[in-house]
Amino acid sequence: MAHLPVKEIISLVLSLAWLAAAGQIPSHAAPGPDLKPEKNVLEVAIAAYGSLYLPLLVAHEAGYFSKRGVNLNISQVSATASAQALISGKVDIYQGGASLIHANVGGSDLIYIAAAVDRSALILFGQKGLTTFESLRGKSVATTSVGAFGEVAIRKTAKERGMEVGKDIKLLYHRGPPEAAGTFLSGNADGLIVGPPESERARSKGFPVIIDYYERGLRIVGPGTGVARFFMQKTPNTLKVFLMGYLDGLKRTLDDPAFANKIQASGRCAACCARMGPRRSRVRQQDSGPIHQDFRPQGAGGKLSKRPQGLEQRHDRRSRSHPRRARTIHSSESQRD
Repeated sequence: MAHLPVKEIISLVLSLAWLAAAGQIPSHAAPGPDLKPEKNVLEVAIAAYGSLYLPLLVAHEAGYFSKRGVNLNISQVSATASAQALISGKVDIYQGGASLIHANVGGSDLIYIAAAVDRSALILFGQKGLTTFESLRGKSVATTSVGAFGEVAIRKTAKERGMEVGKDIKLLYHRGPPEAAGTFLSGNADGLIVGPPESERARSKGFPVIIDYYERGLRIVGPGTGVARFFMQKTPNTLKVFLMGYLDGLKRTLDDPAFANKIQASGRCAACCARMGPRRSRVRQQDSGPIHQDFRPQGAGGKLSKRPQGLEQRHDRRSRSHPRRARTIHSSESQRD
């Protein structure tokens, strides 16, 4: 496996913005070492597995949360399901992008308490022979879920070029970057917009880079740490513990790139990520529904499906015959590899 440019990518995180420092987290939260979390298990959802989420995954693997008295259950939840998951309490913290802003504008009392990244690492590729954004007119681009960074970047670029998503460019939505890359690499999409490690894979196969959004300097604040306001008010110490553990994970990512690369490699699939947790932790991947290949899926923002009983195993056989409907839940025990 090719070495991933972890240090370059995670340098994005150095501009960590703390809304908590501006008083967003209630002032009655205890200071420093006296922090006692109000909740000992956090349900944390991420939009995808990838380099932008490495500080969280590194902190999880290294035990920086558990040593402070908080264990994490990490799941993958699409942007369309994130708001409802937070409102319902099925998820405590969502590490994602613009979806919570949309929900807040729509009246949901969801807020960001921190933002770790302010510059996009997305790359737009074309099939061989497609080297400009204009060459994608009338063609399709594979991206992740609705409202995620890929869609934001494509819509912004299309507007700058006098084009329109849905009219001039068709977006093919997927649950995550691996699925989007699979569609592109199999020739079923004309373009692909993803970040590392999928972008490294596409680059290594010789697909032309149309736009490198990092080099262009596209400013996207995300993944941000989003919560419901009621959760922030009830658990200020827990959130501060989470943010402290996250910062420890960031430092370890920068100081120990070999360890971070190992986590990055494991994070490319949920089956590998199931090995990543400390004691009593669990990494789950939840399917938000079928892959949407229209311009705006039906029922966006639907409820997060409940975890069925008896599926705490490596793979559900249904995932082979019905990959779009099946959901796989992976559990890790106290043993570490």
